[in-house]
Amino acid sequence: MKGVFLFCTKLTVYLIELPLMLLLWVVLQYNHFSEELLKFYPLIVALCLFMLFVLVYFFRAITVSNEEIRYHGLFSSRDRALISKDKTLILTIRPLKRLDLELWGNDGTPAFDWQTPEEAAEGEDLRQFSGHAIGGRGSVKKILKYFDMPEELLEEAVTNEGFSYEDEFITVTNKVRNECFDVIIKFNKTII
Repeated sequence: MKGVFLFCTKLTVYLIELPLMLLLWVVLQYNHFSEELLKFYPLIVALCLFMLFVLVYFFRAITVSNEEIRYHGLFSSRDRALISKDKTLILTIRPLKRLDLELWGNDGTPAFDWQTPEEAAEGEDLRQFSGHAIGGRGSVKKILKYFDMPEELLEEAVTNEGFSYEDEFITVTNKVRNECFDVIIKFNKTII
């Protein structure tokens, strides 16, 4: 498996396509009644292009893999961050099927222009990626399963507060913060 794919756009956003489809259907039905040279073909082409533009414009997705976490979409921010040793991925389950993903870590690169590399290496973890996706406990279980957590522990990891699991590659804990459920994945090794 290459990674876990999470949609960021609610499907209800694409309901704006319905009036365009209805208008396209009406134009196609009455196209043969037009006595003009081009009939309604320019309008048909314009409607089809606009419908395609709406599909592409609102498409956003996040992939989580062993190497990186990144945004996809032609009009998205296209942020990405590498997942490596000593980084922490925090998955926050919010109400209404919303999932927040944050990657925290310190690569030793200065966060500010005035910092020296030595100060940056000693500094606190920085948020390297932040994203919002559509999903809930099932999406978190899919991510945990991708990182080879045993299947019998998946349900407990997303429901029981105070859960803890550790293996050679990851350490998984969870907690409730601000009425939201956080699943924290700390990477003990870089997964290849």
